[in-house]
Order: sequence, then C-alpha cells, then structure tokens
Amino acid sequence: MTRRRRERSVFDQLVAELRIQIFTLSPTTDRAVTAAHEAAHAVIGDIYGVVGDVEIDAESGGEAEHWVAPPISGLSTSSYENALVALAGPASEMIVLGRWAVVGTGSARDFRSAWRHLVASHPTEPERGARIRELLVEAQALLRLRWPWVTNVAGHLLEQGLLREGQVQRILRGVEPDRSQTFLNALRGQP
Repeated sequence: MTRRRRERSVFDQLVAELRIQIFTLSPTTDRAVTAAHEAAHAVIGDIYGVVGDVEIDAESGGEAEHWVAPPISGLSTSSYENALVALAGPASEMIVLGRWAVVGTGSARDFRSAWRHLVASHPTEPERGARIRELLVEAQALLRLRWPWVTNVAGHLLEQGLLREGQVQRILRGVEPDRSQTFLNALRGQP
C-alpha cells in the first residue's frame, strides 16, 4: 500500500471515529462557516506569531486560503503548534455547527496537515490519531476563549474577501471596527 493510500485510510478511519459528518450548507451559510474556519486559523496562529494573509473566494463560497508568516513548516514553530493551527479551522466548525463537520476540502487538508506535522513526535498511527483528538479539543477550548476575535475576523473576511497580514493584526488588536454582526447575519442565512 502506498504512503498516500495508507494516509487516506487512516484519515478516513479518524473521520469515522470522530463521527465527522460531511454535508452541504446553503451558499451564504457555507461562506460564513468558511470565514470562521479561516479566521480560526488566524486567531490561533496569532498566539504563536504565525498569522498571515487570509482569503475566502467571493465567487465559490466555500473556497478559502490562509497563509502564515513565517511558513507553517518553518523552524519557528513546533509540530504541536503547527498541528494546533491546522486544526483550528475544523475546531471552529464544531463550534459553529455544533458537530464535527467537513464542510469542504479545507478541513480534510487541515486534518492531513496536522497528521503530517505529528509524524516525528508521534511515530505510530494510533499515537497520532490520539494526539489529533486531544488537539481538536484544545483548539476548540482556545477558540471559545477567543470567539469574539474569530467572529470579527470572519465578518471582515465576508465583507472584503482578502485580509492582508497587517489588517488581520489590526483586527485582532481591536484597531479595526467590529464586524461580528456581518458574520452572525451570514450564519443565519442573511446576506
């Protein structure tokens, strides 16, 4: 079995164990969940000094990207921190939707990224799976403490689509106006 196929089967097993649901949302709600997902990466990344540009695609609703500076695979952060930042997006979906969900391909990539970051420190698949479960709970707890920042960044993302690193920093420091209501309206399906 190839490494990629083995990684996929272990990932699928983890998804099954966590009872992650894969489902489709309305375009407005999907875009709001995507914004919260990307905002969560930024908020947790900020803790470790790796926040960067954040973008959601205005056309596709659920497509998104986040960039971190320095690169998430850089030497300035540990595998633990990299995995925690990667899992912040999926953890935010649990908070928003009330259950583990893979809304788009972003969460699947995030789980795989966390999995790869933990290879050196957790050499066996069961160890990595257990650590990912722990980190999901930890990410969720950190996000709940910082939820106002997540909703504010998400609101700005919904309005602008792209936030540069400096703007993300200003939002997180309270310099930019609060746009949480924009996020909450979109989550309720209101444009």
